[in-house]
Amino acid sequence: MDIDSNKRQAPEILLTHSMVGIGIALDLKGERMFVTDLASSVYSATLNGSDKKTLLELQGNLTGIAYAELS
Repeated sequence: MDIDSNKRQAPEILLTHSMVGIGIALDLKGERMFVTDLASSVYSATLNGSDKKTLLELQGNLTGIAYAELS
């Protein structure tokens, strides 16, 4: 939402060629996102959708994802 004009911005597709995204976790410090889909895969990409990488495939019943930064 554009705070200045109170208008919503048009949605932007950041990742393609996945099977219905069901989970997303953001690493804002590292500027990456992690996504799971109904095909039981886990992906990583930069926050603008570039540099997409498949991290895991066919992992079984995935219902989401969480990101934790450990010290």
